[in-house]
Amino acid sequence: MIHDFYNNLYLNCDSKLDQDISEFLNGIPSLPHISQDVSGLMASISEEEILSAIKALRIGKASGCDGLTVECFKAFDVTIAPILVLVFFMMYGIGRKYLICRGWL
Repeated sequence: MIHDFYNNLYLNCDSKLDQDISEFLNGIPSLPHISQDVSGLMASISEEEILSAIKALRIGKASGCDGLTVECFKAFDVTIAPILVLVFFMMYGIGRKYLICRGWL
């Protein structure tokens, strides 16, 4: 009985609904093909990018789960930036494989 229910669940769909969906989807413009080189998107995060991001942070915000405040990042930006480069490298390189293997990503 349950098997028959799920086998027939979508067999008797409203054809008007199918037509409406098709018309809607056909009316959506397609995205143009991107022919630009996007290999730079996979490049490592640079120390300059991290320093720029730290500079753009607004002070007075709550700290993250690590307990480090924006003021801390700004005060020690030159010291923290190279460490964060390594953290991001590990997180997106070796670490990403570990997290995927563990089922966390």
